[in-house]
Amino acid sequence: MDLENENRYQGLGKALYLIAEIYAHPALNYFSFSEESFLKIANFLGNNTELADRININGFPEQVKSLLHTKIATAKNMVEYKKIYFNHDVLAEEGVIYANNIYSELKLELELFDLKKLFEYLAEQCDLTGSLMLWLWLYTIKLKNNTGGDELLAIIRKELNLIPSSLLVYIIKNKVTSEFKKKICKYILEQDAFFKLPHPIVSTALKILQNEETGQTAAKTILEQKAFIKLPFEIVSTALKILQNEETGKNAAKTILKRGFRLPTFLLFNAIKVLSNSEEDADKHLTEIFVKDIYDKIKYPQKTKGFVRLYYDLLYISLMDIPAHRKRVFNIIKSYKPKSVRNKKYNIFKVLKCYSDYPDIKYYKTEIINLCKRILEKWYEDVQYQVAKNPHELIFGHIDLAFSFAEPKELSLKAAKEIVSYGGIDKNFKQSQLYKTAMDIINTVEFT
Repeated sequence: MDLENENRYQGLGKALYLIAEIYAHPALNYFSFSEESFLKIANFLGNNTELADRININGFPEQVKSLLHTKIATAKNMVEYKKIYFNHDVLAEEGVIYANNIYSELKLELELFDLKKLFEYLAEQCDLTGSLMLWLWLYTIKLKNNTGGDELLAIIRKELNLIPSSLLVYIIKNKVTSEFKKKICKYILEQDAFFKLPHPIVSTALKILQNEETGQTAAKTILEQKAFIKLPFEIVSTALKILQNEETGKNAAKTILKRGFRLPTFLLFNAIKVLSNSEEDADKHLTEIFVKDIYDKIKYPQKTKGFVRLYYDLLYISLMDIPAHRKRVFNIIKSYKPKSVRNKKYNIFKVLKCYSDYPDIKYYKTEIINLCKRILEKWYEDVQYQVAKNPHELIFGHIDLAFSFAEPKELSLKAAKEIVSYGGIDKNFKQSQLYKTAMDIINTVEFT
């Protein structure tokens, strides 16, 4: 930190200490500073107006280069910039943050007044990333009782289309109150042509407001655009989910399926999901033809480009009552063996998950009960086979869900006791959700 003793580098040491504090704090899981932001912070803290020009010409001094480096990144407006990275986590977490204890005379720890002034300075400079990072530090760590909502909204209102979407989404999801979260999202969705903003921001706002008029109106606006299928599929898919029971959603889903396989598979998946729940015969017919076409095209999915994702994702839909789909589900149910390959067990899990999530499914109920009985009777053989073949890719979800359907209940209790006993031998297994489920079953029986 002898940088602070050199007039030409005044401010660099304090800036370095500040970003190290932010980087190392356990409550913040996001870190993003550009070189420009870093130098603006140093300029402000050291009142060193020549610093940025000096660094641009000479580069960083060796003391700084030993701690951090920069990489070229591209912003949403396609402008390239240099992003700051620490050379190693420990340099910030176990090194720089202790400098204030060693060099106490430098007063590296900023007072709240100075932090507020720095935040205001970066906001005035329209340094979006820097000001948002300082907002996080000031209002969620230093001032725990002050949400700083108005200050945050002021930044967002400046240039919403240029704000780093991942940083704003992180703040909305994790760092503001429920009330203010809705206020920000409402502001986003009330912008003209809001659907042209970065899709993570729009999708997040839609999801948060999906049960409110603003969110539903925004979803309708998206799906009523003449060329809505050219918008980011993440936004369109979210709008489809919100309006899946409305005519606007169903009409959009029809348009998507009629365009066929040229569209992103995730979008096709959600369109199928919307129409699979429709009561209209025409909708059911369109879905049935489309799904049959998928299965006809994918006799060997691993060799068919473009359809693989959609083929496997169809199992996440509430087990559509379509002949081609029913046949596939039946074959999956019958395919279970303790020594089945991992993908087959994962398909079993997806089918069971659908039966769990959608209890109104009427077909194959007896087959599901028998499947779960086989799984719980053979759980140990299943686990041992996986441990031998793929010790780092174990999948227990199908065994876990089997407890939901297996009959008689005595079988579930017997399997649960065996699983808990096995957990006493294998400490890693003891951390699994399957072990926890087994414990819950035993405890429930004991206290009823």
